[in-house]
Amino acid sequence: MINEAKLLEFVRPYYANKDIMHNMWHIELVRKLDFMEKNVLDKSNCYLPETIPLCEEMNEYTNSFFEEIVKEIR
Repeated sequence: MINEAKLLEFVRPYYANKDIMHNMWHIELVRKLDFMEKNVLDKSNCYLPETIPLCEEMNEYTNSFFEEIVKEIR
């Protein structure tokens, strides 16, 4: 069973500053950005010579898009 006093003590700072759902959304977004940074950016490789320029273009676009997002979020 949840102790109501402890629950209110935990939740009160979220309500004092912002909406709790916004805070949770922001936390999840930061976690997704960290995953993307570690596992997605510059991880794609192209092995066919004719696709290498497309792959490089895709990586450049993804990296610049990621940088724009990070500036706004973090």
